[in-house]
Amino acid sequence: MEKGRTHHTTLARISRLAVGLLLLWSAFTKAGDLETFINLLLQYGFPAVVWVAPVITVVEAAAGICLLLNIYPKQVSLFSAGMIAVFSLVFLYGYLFRNVTDCGCFGNTALLKLPPWATFVRNTVLLLLLFVSWRFPGNATPAARKKYIVALGMLLLASFFAGYTFSHKQRPGKVHPLYQRAVKETALPQLMHASPDSTYVVVIFSYRCDGCWNYFDNVKRYNDPAIADRLVVLSVGKDSTGIFHDYFLPGFEIREVDEKTVAQLTQVAPTLLYIAGDTVRHVVQGAIPTRYLFEKNYLEIH
Repeated sequence: MEKGRTHHTTLARISRLAVGLLLLWSAFTKAGDLETFINLLLQYGFPAVVWVAPVITVVEAAAGICLLLNIYPKQVSLFSAGMIAVFSLVFLYGYLFRNVTDCGCFGNTALLKLPPWATFVRNTVLLLLLFVSWRFPGNATPAARKKYIVALGMLLLASFFAGYTFSHKQRPGKVHPLYQRAVKETALPQLMHASPDSTYVVVIFSYRCDGCWNYFDNVKRYNDPAIADRLVVLSVGKDSTGIFHDYFLPGFEIREVDEKTVAQLTQVAPTLLYIAGDTVRHVVQGAIPTRYLFEKNYLEIH
């Protein structure tokens, strides 16, 4: 009897370690690039996630820390299971009704991106592990002062990353892999023809991204030779109902492109590229600024 109890306790401890590490990894990958995480969540059609996203990362970090340090294992296991169940239901809704295929669980970490069926399998496994942890919590280790210090420090670090990336949008053009890259060294030649002596504004968006709809009136203002010789708009997916075109009346071609090819350029919708001299001079992700602000902040015209 005692042997079986020890076996269950060991299994529960391994379960808590596995789920705790995964939650902590999930929290920090999202906090490190919160803008990407927000854009993934906007595809679900819930604008309020802009404010909820930082909270999600901190809550995940806190749950992961508690599981790793065996603090309130029974309560935290139950809470974590409920959180994963809610996330799974939201992803199911997005997959069935919004054509969302990336749950956004690990931000922009390509290594951890899974097809929808594998995401549901993974979450089911996590729920089973948390059930074992809840069923056999063992004796919670007293949270000594040093454990509280470690937990608080990691929580504050997660909060810092979440707050910094949320409130201080970097100018992505200076850090993005495409910045100052020659066009021929990118996937752009597969999607458009660029002349070395011309300037281009390239906008990449998705019809199923609500944020992209919000910015499209700004996109239309770039269709002017005063800012670029040509505006190129690339869309992932199709406007199958025609509602988008009927509402915005773009007046220029929107080219439908392959998602895998676009993924070589960006993981964020919308994305704006400014090309001059056959080189990507600026990259703006997550938002399409008004033409005035783009000229002022990037081209320094005003």
